[in-house]
Amino acid sequence: MNELRQAEDQTKKAMTDAARLAEELRQEQEHASQIEKLRRALETQAKELQVRVDEAEAAALHGGRKTIQALEQRVRRVFSFTPVS
Repeated sequence: MNELRQAEDQTKKAMTDAARLAEELRQEQEHASQIEKLRRALETQAKELQVRVDEAEAAALHGGRKTIQALEQRVRRVFSFTPVS
């Protein structure tokens, strides 16, 4: 009888441990899922930011070229101007 009670107690303990482990596993899987969603969102955000950086660099390059052209025209005007003495 005593051995039967001990076996039942061990079975109850094992079932409790299994339930606890199952709950921990579920929580960890949920956590991993959330982290994966965040990772994908951050990857998307990084790609969007890279596009914006590329566009900003292209705009700056284009603006720089326009500025250089405007300055070159001013220099040409200044040097082409010859005061009459």
